[in-house]
Amino acid sequence: MSEAQKRFDEGKALYRKTHDAAGARLKFAQAYALHPRPEVLWNLAICELDVGFAEDAAGHLRAYARDPDAKPALVAKVPDLLQTARESLGGLRIEAPPRATVHVDGRQVERLEWQENVLDLTPGDRVLVVSIGSERVEDIVTIVRGTTVVRHIDDVPSPAPPSRANVDLHEPPLLAAAAQVDEVAAHEPSPSHLDTVAYTTAAFGLAALGTGVGFALLSQRDADSASDARARVGADDCRSSGSPACTSLNASLHDGTAHAWIAVGAYATSAALFGVSGWLFYKAHGNTPVAASLGPAGLALRISY
Repeated sequence: MSEAQKRFDEGKALYRKTHDAAGARLKFAQAYALHPRPEVLWNLAICELDVGFAEDAAGHLRAYARDPDAKPALVAKVPDLLQTARESLGGLRIEAPPRATVHVDGRQVERLEWQENVLDLTPGDRVLVVSIGSERVEDIVTIVRGTTVVRHIDDVPSPAPPSRANVDLHEPPLLAAAAQVDEVAAHEPSPSHLDTVAYTTAAFGLAALGTGVGFALLSQRDADSASDARARVGADDCRSSGSPACTSLNASLHDGTAHAWIAVGAYATSAALFGVSGWLFYKAHGNTPVAASLGPAGLALRISY
């Protein structure tokens, strides 16, 4: 016996012996998923009616009526059963082009179902999405028990490709390209703006240079303090001695090293900022002659405007 048949028989036993419609519905749903047969679909719809899943029951009853292998005697009962299901449902009629794709609450509705029938839906707010080509219409539809809501979606023509008749033949192509270039150039920074940024960058460079000089002087002072402390230490081994002279010597050496590294970092930052400032001046003035000379005070730039 196949697994689908086993689940089908279990569903019939639950429904007939204990009238457990909820348990039978689960068994029939499992059997139909494994092997979709019209007799399983019919029993599933009957159980759904019993347990109050009217929307699912209506959809399965319509699907059974469309099945070519359905029993005519049972198909004849479908309208009355649908009427029973619709007593607790509302309707949604969708008027859309045949090529449209319809989704309700994320579930795609078969084209034949929404074109030929009113959709039987549980009352409440439902999400309707109708797609026509690349166009998409989304709507929240409030379904009311016993009434039918109509949604009409017009067809949207596909955009036609531009024809040569729509091209302005009086405008030379090079003129249009020049207009685009002008538009792009309008967004480039102006020389005056670059000058401002360059001066600001140079000011930060000077500040960094001053910071480096200050910490270099501190490092030199620490070196002098270390020399004085070393003279006071004499023959003591500061690796094992905790004398005040050794403590002062170690502190001076530590501070001197730290201040020296900070000075080096400040000098490097200053050099980088001056480099950026020079590049900005060059960008602002293009072919402006720039002359550099190295003197006792450092690097000097001479710019001729």
